[in-house]
Amino acid sequence: MIAKRIIALFLCIIVLMPIFSTMTVSASQMFTYVNDGWMRYPMPATYEFLRVINNIGEAPEGESRFLNNPQDMMIGASGFMYIVDTGNNRIVRMTPYGELDNIFRGPPDSPMRNPQGIFVHHTGSMYIADTGNSRILHLCPAGHYIETFVLPDSELLGENRSFAVTKLVVSDIGFIYVIRGESIMIIDGYNQFRGFLGQVNIGFNLVEALIRLFGSETQQQFIARRYAPAFTNLTLDSEGMIFASSQDSTFGEIKRLNSVGNNIFREYTGVRDYARNPIARAIYEFVRGENRLRPTFRFGERFTPDFYPMFPIFSDIAVDARGIVTVVERQTGRIYQYDQMGQPITVFGGEGDHRGGFRMATAIEKDYYGNIFILDSAMANIQVFRPTEFVQLIHEATFAYSEGRYDIAYYYWSLVLNQHENYQLAHRGIANAFYKRGYMQYSMAAAVRAQERDIYSRAFDEFRYEIFRQHFIWVILGVVVAVFVFVKTLQISTRKAQLINDRFIESSHHMGIFEGLMISLHGVFKPSDAMETIRYNKNRLNMITPIIILALAVAVRIAFVYVVHFPVQRVAPQLVNPLMEVVQILMIPLTWVIAAFAVTSIFDGETKPSEIFFSAAMAMLPFILINFPMMFISHALSRSERDMFNIIITFGYIWSFLMFFISMKNLNDYSVKKTIFLMIVTIIVMVLTWLIGVMIYVLVGRLFQFAFGLYNEARLTWF
Repeated sequence: MIAKRIIALFLCIIVLMPIFSTMTVSASQMFTYVNDGWMRYPMPATYEFLRVINNIGEAPEGESRFLNNPQDMMIGASGFMYIVDTGNNRIVRMTPYGELDNIFRGPPDSPMRNPQGIFVHHTGSMYIADTGNSRILHLCPAGHYIETFVLPDSELLGENRSFAVTKLVVSDIGFIYVIRGESIMIIDGYNQFRGFLGQVNIGFNLVEALIRLFGSETQQQFIARRYAPAFTNLTLDSEGMIFASSQDSTFGEIKRLNSVGNNIFREYTGVRDYARNPIARAIYEFVRGENRLRPTFRFGERFTPDFYPMFPIFSDIAVDARGIVTVVERQTGRIYQYDQMGQPITVFGGEGDHRGGFRMATAIEKDYYGNIFILDSAMANIQVFRPTEFVQLIHEATFAYSEGRYDIAYYYWSLVLNQHENYQLAHRGIANAFYKRGYMQYSMAAAVRAQERDIYSRAFDEFRYEIFRQHFIWVILGVVVAVFVFVKTLQISTRKAQLINDRFIESSHHMGIFEGLMISLHGVFKPSDAMETIRYNKNRLNMITPIIILALAVAVRIAFVYVVHFPVQRVAPQLVNPLMEVVQILMIPLTWVIAAFAVTSIFDGETKPSEIFFSAAMAMLPFILINFPMMFISHALSRSERDMFNIIITFGYIWSFLMFFISMKNLNDYSVKKTIFLMIVTIIVMVLTWLIGVMIYVLVGRLFQFAFGLYNEARLTWF
């Protein structure tokens, strides 16, 4: 009896193991997150596996019940699925539950060959991209032949006369939009060519232009023709506008095209990866203050799950009646979803043979109930996912906001945050809702949580205007008093600094700490005088003074990062490493001392390390004097004044650079020409010093890793 029970238990385990293993793999692979820039943030499940359709069921005699390399699908207005079964040269119409309704092969005398795409009109008639026959086939709802569209006869089509139609849509007025490489061709109901739509400007290439102007015929023959990024798929939204997926990594892979072909969906902004060369981009980012903020927005991701670089290739795109955009990425099998404004909602799916994984996802559709259907050409099946309550709340919130119902949007976003309090899109939605309702302070607080500087700035502009309007007299009076106090303090300080500098020159005592600080302040406004003081009194310098100045520079930098107003931040505080900030502030003056002493010693210099160190610390004073007040003034500025704010901050760096230049010239009695040359050499030496420092850091780190590995190996082997 016991043996029978053990055998029965063992058989149950064997039977249930595949189920549990499938559940485990599925749970691990169906990781749901939202990507923001380069970061992934986990979130509650947004879609759950519903069913899989592996075949078409009971097929008629002579028809295969299995799909063969299907390339496209569409859910019509009636709810039927139309599957382009490319390998079997047919169109299969099924119910959403996988029950076969009908099979279409086209006209008996000219059947379909290698079809690639389909569009189903709301009347039920089908437009099929019959790629192998170089035509568009128009069939009635019952599958009977109506008409054929071929390549229009037009001189505007150029030399390429192929008509390999793969994907298409048809507007309500009868225009057929066909993907043709880097553009979308338009054909009317009479098979007449009506133009191209949506081609991206490939831009100007200076090298290519110069070769075409001055190069020989042989050189010009080697110029490769440049093409705009190609489109991969397209669909129509509820308003009849075209949504298209493309390989345009410069302006955005997802586009919504208006009647003249302009993209009115979210475009990539900021410094584009390929719009500038690296040096120009670095300078632009530094002046704009964007170099250390979170990365600019990108559709999809730029790394595979194994962290290999990639560019996303969206196989298909679906847009539901509420404007929610869902795309499937071919290489990783991930599904990305965006709201009506292009903000990321969720990411799920992945690569693999498990539930929720795909080997070659080629088409995506959404039905009336929000279920997502994914066609996998390699697996020859369709996986269906249903939305969870969490993502349904998100959809309701985004739709309510797009409709102008801000109170309802706020209600739904609050419910979303009850389930996931760190969901940034909800904080962004609440910030927008508060702004539209006129609650500017609440909008600003929500915008900070969502890290949305644009929303914050709009709310702050309104809030600042209201404060200014209500307290106009006091605001003006406060500004006048502040300016007066600043100017008078500056005048008194500069006079006092010059007086102390003159007295020190006439005296013979050792420099005091306060005396050194005031002489350094005098050097900010009259650097030549202060450098002369340092040069002829090098033995009386107080070396505690430059240490205090550098400590102040570090303190101001750390305070600046955390105190500066949110919309004009150059560094996101949550990304700050205080130790790295200290290193970045100190490495310039300290490596300047090493490099400048080495260079000037070779080129007949007259300075000692102590003088160079003192003058280098003095050159950091403009950084302190500009950044310290500006971090408080920034709280009266919004993002619209960010450029002015960053120009002032950049001016402080330029001022410091000029003081480094003057110190080298005056302390060594060099000519201007020689100083420029030695400044370049010194900067090169500084960069080499940094590179050597990085190499030493990496080597020491590897050495510690190696030693730690040996220790672990020995501990595991012998103990």
